[in-house]
Amino acid sequence: MPGVYLVASRSIEPGQKPTYSPLFVGAAVDLSKPLKNHARGECFQLYYANVVGVLREERDGERDQIVADLIDGLAPPCNSTEGDW
Repeated sequence: MPGVYLVASRSIEPGQKPTYSPLFVGAAVDLSKPLKNHARGECFQLYYANVVGVLREERDGERDQIVADLIDGLAPPCNSTEGDW
């Protein structure tokens, strides 16, 4: 299945709703493959990634635009080119 994925860290405080910190946004033609041995895996571990959200999107250009918009709006740290991931 093609689509956009977002790796995040989910935390829950007793009596509160869960909070999510976006860590990485990417796209893939086959969503079953990108997280196996991901190039940013060390960054995911550093930030305690524990959840992945997906959005099915068939069109290449649309996937690219969604990823760009999410990175621009969320500034996920594992998408940064700074650091040694």
